[in-house]
Amino acid sequence: MSEKHNELEEHIAEGIKPIDPKARPTRGSGCGNEIGDVSNKFFYFECKQKRTKENIIMNYKEEWLDLTTQLPLNTSKIPIVAIENKYGDRFVIMSTEDFFRLAKEAKG
Repeated sequence: MSEKHNELEEHIAEGIKPIDPKARPTRGSGCGNEIGDVSNKFFYFECKQKRTKENIIMNYKEEWLDLTTQLPLNTSKIPIVAIENKYGDRFVIMSTEDFFRLAKEAKG
């Protein structure tokens, strides 16, 4: 795992800590011990970095399918792919259904 990849996982874990203080990069990320790259109560994060790409329009179908096929049945956790391009721009990809559910919960 590259140093920059660790930085993205740390960034996501730190960003989630206000709602889950126990959020952390998963142990042995990518070796199958835990689902995704960041452990927390609310989301499954798969973190991907594309250092050679300047445009964020890329094919993340493989990463999305890898993450979503590992999810337990009836989980309330939301799958999210976090990405970073060669300029350090960071984004998250999630389904619109999950986004709308979060928006409704945020509204109260």
